[in-house]
Order: sequence, then structure tokens, then C-alpha cells
Amino acid sequence: MVNLESIPWKSINFKTGHEGRVGNFSFTQDKKGRIWVAFDNFKEGKEKVIVRYWDGRKLSPPQQIASETSCCKPQITSYLDGVALVWCSKRKNQWGLYCKIFDGEKWSEKIKINRKNEDALSPSLGTNGDDLWLAWEAHKGRVSAIRAVTFKQDKPQRKIKVSKGMTYSYRPAVSVSKEGDVYIVWDSYFKGTYNVFLRVYREGEWREIYRVSSDYRWEFMSSVTLDSSQRPWITWLCLTDVANADGVIDQWPTIRCTCFEKGCHKVKVEASRDLVSLCHGLLPKVYPSKTSVWGYLGRRRKPMIMMDIKGSIWLLWERKEIHDGSTIKTTGLLCAKRFEDEKWSEEVVLHRGHLLYTLPTYMLRSKNEIWVCTRGGLETLGDLHILWREWIDVKECPVFKSDKWLGWRFINLNKKRKMKIRRKVRVRGVEYKLYWGDIHCHSALSADAEGELDELIFYARDKANLDFCAITDNDCYILPMSNSEWFLAQHYSKKFNSSRRFVIFSGYEWSSRNGNGLPYNHRTILYHTDDQPIFRWIEPSSKKIEDLCRCIENTNGIMSAHHQKWKLCKSERERNVEVCSGWAVYIDDPKWIHKHLNRGYKFGFIGGSDSHRRNPGLCGALTGVYARSFTRKDIFEAMKNRRVYATNGSRIFLDFRINDSFIGEECQTTQSPKIKVTVEATKSPVKVDIYRNGEIIYTSTDPGRKIHVRFIDKECPRGECSYYYVMVLQNNRVPEYPSNVAVAEGNRAWSSPIWVYR
Repeated sequence: MVNLESIPWKSINFKTGHEGRVGNFSFTQDKKGRIWVAFDNFKEGKEKVIVRYWDGRKLSPPQQIASETSCCKPQITSYLDGVALVWCSKRKNQWGLYCKIFDGEKWSEKIKINRKNEDALSPSLGTNGDDLWLAWEAHKGRVSAIRAVTFKQDKPQRKIKVSKGMTYSYRPAVSVSKEGDVYIVWDSYFKGTYNVFLRVYREGEWREIYRVSSDYRWEFMSSVTLDSSQRPWITWLCLTDVANADGVIDQWPTIRCTCFEKGCHKVKVEASRDLVSLCHGLLPKVYPSKTSVWGYLGRRRKPMIMMDIKGSIWLLWERKEIHDGSTIKTTGLLCAKRFEDEKWSEEVVLHRGHLLYTLPTYMLRSKNEIWVCTRGGLETLGDLHILWREWIDVKECPVFKSDKWLGWRFINLNKKRKMKIRRKVRVRGVEYKLYWGDIHCHSALSADAEGELDELIFYARDKANLDFCAITDNDCYILPMSNSEWFLAQHYSKKFNSSRRFVIFSGYEWSSRNGNGLPYNHRTILYHTDDQPIFRWIEPSSKKIEDLCRCIENTNGIMSAHHQKWKLCKSERERNVEVCSGWAVYIDDPKWIHKHLNRGYKFGFIGGSDSHRRNPGLCGALTGVYARSFTRKDIFEAMKNRRVYATNGSRIFLDFRINDSFIGEECQTTQSPKIKVTVEATKSPVKVDIYRNGEIIYTSTDPGRKIHVRFIDKECPRGECSYYYVMVLQNNRVPEYPSNVAVAEGNRAWSSPIWVYR
């Protein structure tokens, strides 16, 4: 534990917790010295944008600026004699960007910023107090560009496309100099990697785009500030693919930073150097001992940068204090490095005990103080706090000492991508193709996880080389998913779903913890289309599994149970069960699964990573799907009809039939069932076990990678329904790891059952 008793901070609690679930927030100081906080709020199916200010003596009453089904991501900054506020709102089929200006006495009318044919997301404000600039993501079809606009009084001027010539651009940040020069940074995805870019507006014209980052690594999530000479300093996150000797795959996270001379024609600080390792709290330890990696309610991957009144540049970021600490009990550290005399200081800790440390969009520079806005710890999780104190000499701060992360080696997954060999089978004259996907992944929309939606989709498609996936964030784990977050997940599913290239489903995880004494009774909900509702377990109409089933039966969705235990319903929407994930191979202890099959429940076997480590498709569980074509419609049809099988990460080919019936089907016969199994493993030797009613009835092995089994079950019971399934084991070592850590490519596969009526 870090001791910071000698570094006291002043604080004011904005007491936002009673308003409902507080999501995104932003804060600023106006020219009168008042501290303004804007935040979005979700309660009882409605969302609001609320502002409060503190004048140094008392808090103003909360002021509701917007109240709709969806309004989120507020950004507030000082502007002229008051403040400017922007936020996003989903109305009908469009994400709109809206603005209000407070002139010191009253708020202006609401102004819509974006075009009618574009969606607007991720707004960022920049100001020098008098000049105001707004940048945002403008989505149209699959293209996302960065647009910007300036204001005269409360009137937006002509909109500019900043990221010209780029297809996928995200997360803009803006800084405005004293002279009114504008610096906009963002990240763009191209040819399998993210890079950071900068564009400058000076003397009435836009300059050329500068590439800030340097190589094949994923470099994104940038921030920008200006120093006393009005030079731009830019910091960003850098991710490098890593693997260990067992085949666990992850990312090595670091922070990079650079500075340009004022004309942006020369780099002052080297951009390719890793300044900070973010492994603590993010990357599991694998050698010499293995450690767990759990979730965190803060923000571990967002570097920030600012200048103090003396002209020193400070690089700041948040860490989870205890590397393998509990998700709900572990709070954060505000860490920093100072750049002075042409060098960076050691890493020091400035504050501990809060979450989501956030810098102001604008502050008066009359005092040598640092100000941050945070979310409180567990006791005051919904409350926003303003913290401040005089800037600290780094020599007076405790040094953060990180352990060594041994056993990892750098790899390049972009180079490891292989051409897909599309396996085909023919069943009763119909040709099916085999597609691979991960339909249980988590992003930053889950309270305890991180990873941007675009980031995970590109990872699944381009690094894991999947055919399909679903990002299924929790409806409510600690904090509920808001309407806007659900709409955002649907937006990205619709945006990136593409027949013949990559299929993505809208979905979420119903995260109930009231399963009649079970520790959990979770479901993955997948929808055929991107316009379906979310039913949260905290809502009365969908609190119990029976209620959820009734709700889903009125949609086009299907459900899959997961974790070690669950309670099934007699609903035709209960289609599959997750038999393995990145947390565990649940079918290793098959009693619970066999118990429900023996009771007459019918469900397919799927694998879903349940990844909280931002690596969908490479976290130890996959689903193989036999579909007629590479479309969302046909892959969904295959999952609905249980034409699926599970693996713990490897792409083992498995063809299982009884008579003329295929995986997931039912078979009527008066004769002894004729069983056919064809397997092509990825490693040798290979073994096949055939199960009937929970017991192994036949085993076959082969020293190679291919095996063909032909078996007649003469002991199949008469007068009842029996279920059969196949397990494949290939002989590569797959050690177990704690928590959500798993070998990417495992050694087993399990077919969905075939039910035989004899």
C-alpha cells in the first residue's frame, strides 16, 4: 500500500450518487473561478445530462440540461463569460451531437451540430477561454471520420473534415493555443494497426496531417496539451502482442509521448520510446509464478498530459493499486512523471483511493495547483469528487515500484494471420461451411472491463482471424448498462457486420445473481437484428429467468447459459450452453450438464471466451458453426438449430453424425444407431470419445492428426430418447491458469449432442 499521508489533498464531494448511476463526466473552471462538473445519469430507464458548479463556498443545485431515453458523454469547458456543454443523444436511428452555451446568466437554446446523414460520437472540446473548438467522430456507413467546428458566440461555424483520406478514425482530442492555433489528435486504423495523427489549424488554414506514432504496434487513445512555448505534447497508449511458452496471448501495454516544435516540422522528443509500463494491474504474471488478473472499476489505459504553472510537463495515468486485487474493493493510484531539464523523472504516486482520475478541460493559471475529478471508492461509488492541491515536487512523492513481468515474448499477430481453409460438409444434400467465432466477449461497456468497441472488433477480425463474434457486456454488474451504452453496442454491430468478411451480433450478458441459491444464473443473449431491447436483471419485468424467457420470446433473440451452474427454463429460446470459456472448462466436471440432459433438456455446446482481457478469439474458447453461407442470417440460424460445437481455442475439424442426422439434430430409428465421426486435429496424436447419456461408450485413437470412426451402438436403449456427443482430445499440453487467463489454442473439442429416439 502506498503511503500518501504527507501529501494531503483538499476535496469537495459533488454528491451525485443519489441521482442514479453516474456514467461519463467532465469538469472545467470558468473565468470567475467556479468549478463546473457535467455528468450523465441513468435511472429507471431514463438518462439525463446534469451540471453543477462550486463557487468556492457552496455547491449549486443540480441543473438538468437534457432528459431523454438516451443522452450521454457530456463535455464541458470554459467559454467567454460562461461555459460550453456538448453531449450525444440517440434519437430514432441517429446519434446526434448537441450543444448549449451558458453566457454567465442563462443557457442558450439547444443546437444540433452534426449532419443529418451522419452519426456523431466521442465529442472533445478545446479552448483557450475565448476560442472554442469541438471535434467528434462522424460515422457514415462503415466510415468514421474526425470532424471539427469552431464557434462565434453561440453559433457553430462551417464544419471541417479533419481526417481526410482515412476510413476508420476515432477518439479526437483538442488543444487551443493562446494565439488561437488549434491542435487535434486522433487515432486511425489502417492495414491491421492503429496510429496516432495530428493536424494543426494556424493562421486561418489547415496544415497537412502528421503521423505521430511510429510502427506496427497498436498506438491509440491519445491526449494533447501545449507547453509554455505553445508546442504540442502528445501522449498515447501503445500495445504490443505478447505470448508465453504455454501459448497464452495478451498485450504488453505502455505509454509513449512526444513533443513537436511549434511549426510541427521537427520532433523534439522521440516518439518510439516506451516511457511507462502499464503491466501492473493489466497483464497477468506467468513466470515464475502465475497470478490472477481481475477487473477494475477505474481506467487503466488512458494517459493524460498537462503543464504546471512553472512550465513543466506532467504525464499522468491511473493504475489499479493492487495488481491482483478484488474487482469491487481495489481502488486506484494517480501516477505521474515530470519532464524537466530535458529528462523525465521517476514514476511517482500523487494520490490513491479513488477511480477514473480525470483532468480538467480548462483551468485558470493563477495558482500552481493540480485539479482532478474522480469517482469515489466503493463507499461513495456514485459520487464525483473534485480534488486539488499545490503541485508537488516529485522528490517528495513516493516512487511507484513495479515488479518484473517475466516469461513474455513479443510477437506480431498481424504477420501470423493465415488464409482460411474453409471446411465443408454435406448433410442430406445441403452444403454447410464451417465458421469460427467467439460469442462472449466484454468491452469497456462492462463496469469491470476495458477495451474499446472498435478495438475489440478489429482484434477479433484481424488478429484472431475470426469469422464472427459478439461483444456481450453485462446488463448490470456493480453498475447497470445504460440505454446509450446498449444503443452504442448495437451501433457498432450494425456498422461492422459485413457478409463475406466479418459477422458481428448485437447481444449482452444477463448477469443475474438470484438463481435460487446458485452463485449466478447468467445468459448470453444474441439477437438476429440490431434493433432489439435490453432486459436487465435488476428490472422487475426481467428479474427472474422465467421472466427473461418470456421477454426474449417476444424478440428475435436466443439465449445461452454459462458458468459452472445455471437454472434452465422450458423455453425454446434456451438453445445452447457454454461448456468452456477463458475462465474454466466447465464440462471437465460434466455432472451439471449431464444432469440437465438426462432430464430431457436439449441444448447445443458452445465455447465463449468471456474475455475481459481485450483478446476475443484468443482467450481459450471458440464456437464452430456449420452454416449455409457467410451471413449473419445463416450463422444465427445455425446457432439457433444447435449446428455448433465448442473447442477450448483450437480449430479442430469435427463432423459427427448418427444415421442421417447431424450435430444438434434429433434422430428417429428402429435400428441400432450408426455413428460416424470425422476429425482433423491441429496437433497429433488424437483421441475420440463417444458419449451416450453421460457415459463413454467408445474410444478411438490415432497417432496422426486425422481420425475416422464408424461405430454401431447395438446397446442403445429402446423406448426412450438417448443423447450422444463426441469429445476430441489432441495431445498438446494445456496447463491451467487462474482467473480469465487461458492458453489461446487448446487441445479439445465437444460436439453438440444428437438425440436418438429408438
